[in-house]
Amino acid sequence: MSFIRKVLFTFNILILFSINIFANQNDTLQQKIDSSAVFYFYVNPDSAAFSKLYYIDTILTGFQQYDPISKHGRFYAGLGNIGLAHHNMVFNPFISNEFDFGIHSFDRYLYKNKTVKYYRLFIPYTKLYYENGAKKEQFFRVTHSQNIARQFTIGLDFRFIHSPGYYERQKSDDKNLFITGQFYTKNNRYGIIANYIHNKLIVEENGGIQSDSAFENNIETDRQLLNINLQNAQNKIKEAGLFFNQYFYLSKISKNNTTDTIPIKRKLDLGRISHSFSWSRNQFLYEDKDPASLFYQKYDSIIDSTLTHDSTYVIKIKNQLTWSNLGFNDKLEDKIFYLYFNLNYQYIEIGGYAPTKYFSQLIPSGGFSVFILKSFRLNFNAGYTFGDYNKGGFKAHAQIDQFIGNKNKNIGLLKLKATYSNQIPSYYYQHYDANNFRWDNNLKKQKFILAGVEYSYKTLKLGANLYQLENFVYFDTLAKPNQCEKSFNVISAFIYKNFKIGKFGIDNKFIYQNVSNSNVLRLPELTANVTVHFTQSLFQNAAIIQPGIEVYYFTDYYANAYMPALRSFYIQNEKKIGNCFYADVFLNLKIKRVLFFVKYQHFNAGFSGYNYYTVPHYPMQDAAFKIGISWRFYD
Repeated sequence: MSFIRKVLFTFNILILFSINIFANQNDTLQQKIDSSAVFYFYVNPDSAAFSKLYYIDTILTGFQQYDPISKHGRFYAGLGNIGLAHHNMVFNPFISNEFDFGIHSFDRYLYKNKTVKYYRLFIPYTKLYYENGAKKEQFFRVTHSQNIARQFTIGLDFRFIHSPGYYERQKSDDKNLFITGQFYTKNNRYGIIANYIHNKLIVEENGGIQSDSAFENNIETDRQLLNINLQNAQNKIKEAGLFFNQYFYLSKISKNNTTDTIPIKRKLDLGRISHSFSWSRNQFLYEDKDPASLFYQKYDSIIDSTLTHDSTYVIKIKNQLTWSNLGFNDKLEDKIFYLYFNLNYQYIEIGGYAPTKYFSQLIPSGGFSVFILKSFRLNFNAGYTFGDYNKGGFKAHAQIDQFIGNKNKNIGLLKLKATYSNQIPSYYYQHYDANNFRWDNNLKKQKFILAGVEYSYKTLKLGANLYQLENFVYFDTLAKPNQCEKSFNVISAFIYKNFKIGKFGIDNKFIYQNVSNSNVLRLPELTANVTVHFTQSLFQNAAIIQPGIEVYYFTDYYANAYMPALRSFYIQNEKKIGNCFYADVFLNLKIKRVLFFVKYQHFNAGFSGYNYYTVPHYPMQDAAFKIGISWRFYD
């Protein structure tokens, strides 16, 4: 109840704030689109003024996929229940000049600043979503945005996931909220966007089942009766954050005297400055009333044998100042030469499990983009870190975009990209002090070199990446950070293609990966996600029905195991998993603004044996019915 009160209180404050300060809304977008259209954008490095607009998703295809870790293809390994820890089975390293604590195993179930949507609309917009599944699984989400005054827009997005799970001590209870505000002056010379984010996850941890053979031989069909490793453990993650981003055009915006609405293009434009500020506090708490459990005994010795209460918090404050040469109404995709500079200052405080640590970092960075003949673009950016923690950290990225033809008429887009990064590993790998695990490392900088190529045309997207890794950091078989000083390579190739044959659609996603040193990095060699569906209009286009089947597969490999006390995945050499198919049948239905699905998830469970895992000792869910509904309102 206290959480709901906080949500309502904060939302009311935003409304009152807007009524007293702002008036009149931006007319620029209204001149280009009809009043019922709803668009959204994400925050970007330059400012609130320049962001790509996306139209809200009303497509029926893919609607049956509601779990955030499988929304765009099943490429994440999970613990067999929605809302729990997970990791990406497709190699995608975290590369950043900014300070990173290092725990990312719950990221897909957290609202982050980069995933917050800011809506551009002219009438109120609301979307309600509800899903219900076996074992009392529930997923609820509400999205709302509206203009309070002609130049001020607010928004709210609340998500609730609650699922007890198939196995004992597997319950997830995830709550996420973001609240947004936008204000633009009448002439758009100044604008600001802001958000407040709150995440609270409480998940039970069972350490996996004790006997894989009891599951694989289907000795007990009631999964609640299978023995588990941990009886009293749980993880709590709580995050709160504030953010705003504001911009100002340095040159005065002059209007045509005849219409007073058309801005005059200047020969010399002073560009735009923007400032962003963010504050966040992230807290991680692991509790276990039985720290002496056999589950932990092959790892570190324990300090307190009666109770584990490992608490860590990270406070991060960031200020960033940016100048760019974008003028009023400039569009980056059409600008011949784009230039920007950033100056980013960060303050970090880490406490809880050890004496409080304080860090500060200063990160200057910049970049440019050149667009020639409406067909060729070169992008480049780089940044260097000064300060306490990642001193000397450097990152550079270059990309060439070549239309085969030109931007407006072409037979595809070819991209060539290269990235170089030399960074201190995340703080979590360096220092940790808890009841069951502790370390104090002096790890070298990790070096990442990436070369990639990608081609896209209509519904086809294919490409390949080559990574060279040096001083790679990973969790070893004892669930402790280790570093591989010898360099090795990761090669990946992918092809995504949607076929349409009459009323049939076939959506294909295939990913191939090869690692030259499998002692430190484990990935499935082949991962595939194929969906076949049939779309039919009914009742003179009043409704659309779409039955289909979705199949997921990955080759067998020694997948990483999961350690609940660390919220991390680590190398194991005891069990191979994979080489089995996981299939759903579904029926999607659209009636005007209402979308509905019913699916029989994993209908082939047991057909070829009970060996379906994505993480060792954590079976995936058995066959079960799921239903969901979404309803959009425009008033």
